[in-house]
Amino acid sequence: MAGVAALAWALAAGPLAAQAPAADSEIPIVPGAAHDASLEPAELAASPGVHSVRAFRVQASIELVYQYYTNRLPGRDGQPLDTSMVGPAPESTSPISYNVVYYTFSDQCADSLADSAKGSLPGGCRKWLRGKDKRNAIEMIRIPTSPGSWIQEARISWLARGEDGKIARYIVKIRDAGLAKNWRHYSPQVVIFVEDAS
Repeated sequence: MAGVAALAWALAAGPLAAQAPAADSEIPIVPGAAHDASLEPAELAASPGVHSVRAFRVQASIELVYQYYTNRLPGRDGQPLDTSMVGPAPESTSPISYNVVYYTFSDQCADSLADSAKGSLPGGCRKWLRGKDKRNAIEMIRIPTSPGSWIQEARISWLARGEDGKIARYIVKIRDAGLAKNWRHYSPQVVIFVEDAS
């Protein structure tokens, strides 16, 4: 849990940035995070228009990771990315946009294709993932951002105009990875993707 200690120290230090980073190399990485190249090819394939992806893992609550980024990349939740806000001057940046997705707790069918082929009834489900199990697993470990609301993932994006006048789009995706596949257990773990769509 060295990642949690490093992250807690970084949060105590307070905000550092006044505006969005103008280059990929300036994007902060959560203290204690380890590079995980194995996640990069799939994320790159799933992200149209993105030219490079760096992936990191950290054992921490996503709420702490989210707070780290809101401290260092000041922006507003739900603010749409406005391409007109990048001025003509080189090395200028747009305001930062945050979009947060919260966990939902509906039951879901967990039948695999193999289960279906074995003759489960049409329209029926043999294996269920229960929303109450997910809620119990998460709420025993994490503190909600507001009553009943736990972050599942967040997307932070902005535009930057380089010295050459070209506009780049940068995205930081923070994804909770601590929920077990059966939704009954949880251990704090977050995956962070830093994407460059220059």
